[in-house]
Amino acid sequence: MNAVSFRNPIVAGIIALLLVILAASTFAIVPETKQAVILRFGQPIRTVNA
Repeated sequence: MNAVSFRNPIVAGIIALLLVILAASTFAIVPETKQAVILRFGQPIRTVNA
């Protein structure tokens, strides 16, 4: 992307919204009574006992 497109507030807002959605999708809250498996590129890394 060139620098001129970032001057448009609509484009900047859409990019910011996409970044927020991406950041929010990387976190998950696991209830205390459940377990979670941490994956990296589809491979199990560890389990978490909340």
